[in-house]
Amino acid sequence: MPTNDNDVVQRNRPSSGDGHGQAALLLIECLIHGLCEKAALNNAEAISIVYTAVDAQLDRLALAEDQHCRDDQTAPLWQSYGLLVAIAESLKTNGGGLPSVRPV
Repeated sequence: MPTNDNDVVQRNRPSSGDGHGQAALLLIECLIHGLCEKAALNNAEAISIVYTAVDAQLDRLALAEDQHCRDDQTAPLWQSYGLLVAIAESLKTNGGGLPSVRPV
């Protein structure tokens, strides 16, 4: 019997990926946008943080390739890479490095 939901074998897993991971990425994206809106972090810093994660993901993909992993093993890595790049692109629309503050 599984002790937590991490031990459960996922059957009929949706092709869109892990729901927990997607929710975590969405939460982090919202947090980063919120920090930019409050000028606690500027867009250039936020984009740099996300691209650090993109670089780390590319390193994981290179390692998987070196280990000759199957496509079904690397597909989630590529999917999360794409989501990270999309987050970076969404931050770029906030003002090209300047804090994005909504009018009060």
